[in-house]
Amino acid sequence: EQAAAYVPSVVGISATSGTVSLSANSLYKMTISAATTFSLPSNVNASIHNQIKVLVYMPAVVSVNFGTTHFFNAVAPDLSVAGYYDFYFDYDPMRSVWVAGVIRKG
Repeated sequence: EQAAAYVPSVVGISATSGTVSLSANSLYKMTISAATTFSLPSNVNASIHNQIKVLVYMPAVVSVNFGTTHFFNAVAPDLSVAGYYDFYFDYDPMRSVWVAGVIRKG
């Protein structure tokens, strides 16, 4: 018998800008209306997969600091269009860094 998969609850972030602290293995939703900086967890259990997903609506183009300089495909995400996005943060235990990526929703 297989154990049920853990699915975190979606947590609403009330801030729309500024510094936002995120926790590992969490799912968030947020509206971003001005410059935003994400603060990523420094303590993670490297023996398990750690991921953070943020469902984002950006009504305008704003600057986002992902809290890391490591990105999927080694390229900083393009946020030059307002709209809906999914931000992903994966912890890489081999390098001890968070890696960020973005998917724009059409």
